[in-house]
Amino acid sequence: MASTSRIFEYFVVCGLGPEIRALDGLKGFHGAEEMYMPAFIDQFPHSGHALYPPPPPQLPT
Repeated sequence: MASTSRIFEYFVVCGLGPEIRALDGLKGFHGAEEMYMPAFIDQFPHSGHALYPPPPPQLPT
């Protein structure tokens, strides 16, 4: 039960909330054993994606 509550907290903190759907179409988080549709999660950028370009190279000192 403790791991389920931690997973629930993770979804709430990340803002996934009721928009996440189970494979049967029900909205919200239904437990760690449930399978979820990837469509909502796929909207987020990949972990390697940066909002800003890398900084320019350093000038010689």
